[in-house]
Parts: sequence; C-alpha cells; structure tokens
Amino acid sequence: MKAMKLFLCALLLFSLNTIVAQENSFLDGRKWVVHEYRINPFDDYNDVVTFIACGDTTLSGLTYKKVYSIKCDSIDSVELPMLIRRDGSKIYHRYGSYGKWNPDTLVFDEDWQQGDNTIFPLQRNFDGTIDVFAKIFEIGYLQGRKSWDVNGMYTWIQDVGFVKTRLFFDSQHELQGTNLYNLICCVEANGDTLYVNRALLYLTQTGISSAVSDNIICQQSADGLSVNIGADIPQWSATLYNSNGICVAQKEGAGSEIFLPADSKGTHILVVKAGGRVVKKKIALK
Repeated sequence: MKAMKLFLCALLLFSLNTIVAQENSFLDGRKWVVHEYRINPFDDYNDVVTFIACGDTTLSGLTYKKVYSIKCDSIDSVELPMLIRRDGSKIYHRYGSYGKWNPDTLVFDEDWQQGDNTIFPLQRNFDGTIDVFAKIFEIGYLQGRKSWDVNGMYTWIQDVGFVKTRLFFDSQHELQGTNLYNLICCVEANGDTLYVNRALLYLTQTGISSAVSDNIICQQSADGLSVNIGADIPQWSATLYNSNGICVAQKEGAGSEIFLPADSKGTHILVVKAGGRVVKKKIALK
C-alpha cells in the first residue's frame, strides 16, 4: 500500500498544474484521495482513504461505475461502498447498506444555475426526515473547472464532486454520526490532475494516515527544534518532514525532550513515535 501511495504522490508532483478537458463519464483508474474524519467531539478518528473507479455493473438496466475504497494504512480494508453514474449533466449514486444497494439518488445536476433551489437534500435527520435543501449561491471556476457554491457551505467541481465536507457519494448522509470527507486530490489513471488541495497534500506526501490530539510542546530556536512530550519515556523518536515529504531531521532519545537540529523553514510535519503510539503535529518553522 505504501508503494501505491508513493506512486500516487509522484503522479501529483508531476501534474499539479495540469488541467484536462472535462470528461463526460467517470473513467477506470480515477482516484479520489480524501481526508476522512468524524465530527463527533469525543471521536478523534482521522484517516486518509483512496477511492478508485474500477469496472462497471448494471442494475435495473442502468450502467454504474464501481468505486472501491482503500484505507491507506491497510491493504486488507478494501470495500465497494458505492456505484456512480452520469446521465447528461446529472450525477447519481447508489451506496451499499446491509448487503443491498439503496435506490438511485440524484447527487448533483451540473445544469443548475445560480439562485436555483435544487430538488435534492444535503442532510437527513436521524429519524429519516429531510430538512436541508440545496441552493446554488454562486457559480465560478476553481483550478480551471466550473464550480458551484452550494448553500454557502459546499463546493461542487465539475466532473470531480464535492471538495469540502462531503464528496458526491456522501452528499445525503446525516451530518452527525457518520464519516465526512475533504478531498485532497482527484487524479486520472494517466496522471492528469483534476483537482488538488495543496493545504492537505502533506497527508499523503509524508505517509501520515491519521492524526490524533496531542500535548506535544515545540519550541524553535536558531539551531533547531526542541520537542517535549511532557512525560519521561525510556525510548522514543521524533522525525521532522518538510512540505515535500522529505525527512529533514530525525533523532531517538529518552526522557521527555528531544532536540532536532534543523535549518529548513516553512510548513513541516512532526512525527513522534512513543510506546507503540504515533502522534503527528503540523508546525511552521520560521
């Protein structure tokens, strides 16, 4: 799985500025790499998941693209969570539940105009009722593709999907008690980049597949970075990655503090491994 991640990152690095013409269908090999999380304040779940379009299937006479999900930290966790299809400007999906495929659901219509009050809901309550519908606030362009601002909260990009809070296949799940997704990148099998969120790209570049809350204290000096974990540990390590995923400093030690000599600047990821636990922290070095 690490090899797949490295391959995907290599494709991204070669094609960050490549924008291709819109396709009218979803293609085999397309990857959506997402930051998956939950909004429950008592749940620190955070992960990176790759969704891959691969193969077709037919239900009720309609042809769908199969989309598999793969947890980046486990090659064994491969699932088929949804089917998607395009009918002209409309995108539909079916998501799996208890071994069955739920009915066809309209996710988005790329013919919707600014000011339209659309016919599909973005939120379901726990009792199954629907109380939030979508309104198109603004239409513009994002990274060379047409985009729609929905309810002032969600952004849909043409032929890509929702890029903030939800993806196209999760657009009608309830907002609480479920997983949410922020799109990191969408890449075709040939390496063409349809969308990339540079603010989240570090999650794939550094190989970090999760993030947890932490009490790590970091203090920068002219010589490097002091990392204090607040407790004496017999053996632990601290590794510093720059924004390109390159290790710029690494050290093992004991006690509560490790000093990392480093002279690079900008956004970095600190990875601390102690007692079988891995903690990540995003820091800015000046």
